Amino acid sequence: MDNISSSAKSFSIHSISQTEKTKWGVLLGFIKESDNEFTPPLFERPEFACQLKNGLNNRGLMAMEANTNPVAATLYETDYCGDKEKAYLTFFRVIPELRRTGIGFWFRQKLLDHLKTEGFKSVVTRTWSTNYPMMRLNEKTNFQRSKVIVDDRGPDIDTVYFKLDL
Repeated sequence: MDNISSSAKSFSIHSISQTEKTKWGVLLGFIKESDNEFTPPLFERPEFACQLKNGLNNRGLMAMEANTNPVAATLYETDYCGDKEKAYLTFFRVIPELRRTGIGFWFRQKLLDHLKTEGFKSVVTRTWSTNYPMMRLNEKTNFQRSKVIVDDRGPDIDTVYFKLDL
């Protein structure tokens, strides 16, 4: 954990909304460069592209090195299913060079603290069943499985939903 805290000390955390055009553009660039890391790719999902284009209830959190280079980011939707106290995490990424260092856990904790401060009472997220690092991170940060849609992302690739009460 000492390595994480010493690395993380150089990162600044930025809360971002779509009204902040420059920061939002940096966040979108960070998301786009990871498109093919997801199953299916993010921009092949009509609901994701629509959310980015039209959803004014999108917010992001970004960890940046020297205030210029994103190292981790998350995107979440507010007012999920009409519930103002529930956030829906739609994107979470750590740059490949920092994976398996604990930065994902550190950043997830920062996100959860941020969501609590913003007044959210619960968080929902989903991933695919073969995304083992995200499955572990969700469980490590006390998310509970809430629903599974079998073969939703292809043969033997389920969508797994998680929920956490804050």
